[in-house]
Amino acid sequence: MEDLFSVKDKVIFITGGNRNIGAAVAKRFGASGAKVVIGNTDKEKAADVLAYFEQNHYDCLWVRLDVADSKSVKAAFAEIMTKYGRIDILFNNAGVRVNQTGLEHGEAEWDFIFGVNMRGTMLCCQEAARIMIEQGGGKIINTSSISSVRGMEMRSSYCATKGAVNAYTAAAAVEWAKFGIYVNAVAWGGVDVDGTPVEAMSEGQKATLSMVPLKKLADTDMLFGAVAFLGSRASDGMTGQVLMVDGGWSIMGKPAKA
Repeated sequence: MEDLFSVKDKVIFITGGNRNIGAAVAKRFGASGAKVVIGNTDKEKAADVLAYFEQNHYDCLWVRLDVADSKSVKAAFAEIMTKYGRIDILFNNAGVRVNQTGLEHGEAEWDFIFGVNMRGTMLCCQEAARIMIEQGGGKIINTSSISSVRGMEMRSSYCATKGAVNAYTAAAAVEWAKFGIYVNAVAWGGVDVDGTPVEAMSEGQKATLSMVPLKKLADTDMLFGAVAFLGSRASDGMTGQVLMVDGGWSIMGKPAKA
């Protein structure tokens, strides 16, 4: 019987795959037999994750990528196609934020955050879709956040970009469904890729944990599980959806703080 959750031999492109969520998910995809492409602006910043792939003899390609730059995006996708000839899964993971009040927020910071979080998502989706149309389909996974549905102090631009990602995901899913392209988003709540024990957590992590009904932050298993599900055949009944991986935070009544 076919394993509907298998990602073996799938070519997955992870933007911002050099650290934190991106690196954790990349490593797990590599261990699961996928062909992993990591894109970020500086190869030296990806040294640790690339060393992991080399040491374990997992299939990996690094490409230089500035998601907010259309030329850089086109060049990165072209390089992937030269090596693998296809892209089965795009995980739009790259993202940034700044903590500023709504009154203090500068135009430059606003443009930078929208450039990476929304323009970058759109540019990468476009290039992936062009390839996926030609190959007969594929899976696109955009990165959202609990911030897309819960207002948060000091994060007006970040909340706005993630709300935009949700709306864009729905629109792209409708437009590209006829090509066999699935477009979904995964929205993270509190994340702790290291699985830190509660007693060793920072005050900020503990504050987040207090708002999570499950009393756990998303660790590597949870991160990989969500992305692998959306990238596998197991999610073939879903498109245009935002999968909340937040331990129930989004359904709590408590106010959210940065």
